[in-house]
Amino acid sequence: MTTELTTPPPKKTYKREVATAMLVYYFLMLTLSLWFSEAFVAAESIKIPAFTFAAGAFALDAASKQLKGQ
Repeated sequence: MTTELTTPPPKKTYKREVATAMLVYYFLMLTLSLWFSEAFVAAESIKIPAFTFAAGAFALDAASKQLKGQ
C-alpha cells in the first residue's frame, strides 16, 4: 500500500484580473469623457496606479512562468 503525497494547488491571487479591471475602468472613463467632462478627471486620477499595477502584475506573472521551468 503506497501513499502518494500531493501538493495543494497554489492559491489564486487575482493580480491579473484586478489589473485588467483597472485598465478597463480607465479606458471606460476615457470613452465616457467624450460626453461627460468629469469622466476625464476620473480617468486621469487612476492612470498612474492602473498602469503601474498592471505592469507589475503582468511582469510578475511572466517572470514566474519563465522561472518555474528552471
